[in-house]
This record gives sequence, C-alpha cells and structure tokens, in this order.
Amino acid sequence: MKRLVMICLTAAAALGLLAGTALADKYKPGKYTGSAPGYSKKKHPGKIEVEVTVDANAIKDIKLVTFEQTTKGKQGEKTAAAKEKIPAEILSPNSL
Repeated sequence: MKRLVMICLTAAAALGLLAGTALADKYKPGKYTGSAPGYSKKKHPGKIEVEVTVDANAIKDIKLVTFEQTTKGKQGEKTAAAKEKIPAEILSPNSL
C-alpha cells in the first residue's frame, strides 16, 4: 500500500513539474505514466505502473496499467483496498 501511495504521489509530482507555463493552466494536457517496484519478495518481484490523464486544469483519470502485487492474506486485502481507494481519493477532490 505504501508503494502505491508513493506511485500516486510521484505521478502527481510529475504532473506538477510538467505543468504548462500558461498562467491560467494548471497542467500540460496529456497522458503521463510512472512505474515503480511493487511489494517485492525473491519469488514475487511485483510492479506497479500508473497512467494519469489530465487536461489543462484537472486530473481526469488515473489508471493502474500494471498492478502485480500479493493477493494473499492481510497484505492482499490492504492492497486490494488501496488499489480502489487511492485513485478515487485523488480524483474526487482533484488534489492529493
């Protein structure tokens, strides 16, 4: 879950750095991707890849393109909850 939070924060930071120079525009419109290692073990490397779509003034969509994480036990339950909850919590107020 911490890694998913980091991916979302990284994507948001990237959007901030890539923002257009126009005073009225918050973002440079487009699709941006970011990735990082997921929950890792020797036999389960894990990977998370996120695609964020923005227009000039808002985050329009956050898609988890690749989400290779554990699905077993309590960690799996937390992972499943984070997968749904974090993008929705960013999109709802359109802010971190």
